[in-house]
Amino acid sequence: PTLLLRGGWERERSPGDSELGRQFRDWCLRTYGDSAKTKTVTRSKYQRIAEVLQGGGGTGAGSGPAAGEKGKFQFWVRSKGFRLGSGREPKMGQVVYVPVKTGS
Repeated sequence: PTLLLRGGWERERSPGDSELGRQFRDWCLRTYGDSAKTKTVTRSKYQRIAEVLQGGGGTGAGSGPAAGEKGKFQFWVRSKGFRLGSGREPKMGQVVYVPVKTGS
């Protein structure tokens, strides 16, 4: 089984746009953001994963520490089994699929 991750999050104005909502989003990004070691895939990480799968390397090129991090990220994407596929609806375009481990 696979888990479908969709990109293109477009937000409409909602009650979460209040000060409390902004504080909560900030906390979520600090706790579960790209630098956190969780199973959460943020919007920016989704974009980086899609770029790697499309043959690009994501942002940052060249040599040095940035190139090392880029290589580690590419390895991580491939080792997790992420793949690109068509969405269920044509308007979705390409989406990232993630294999879901099933326990027995």
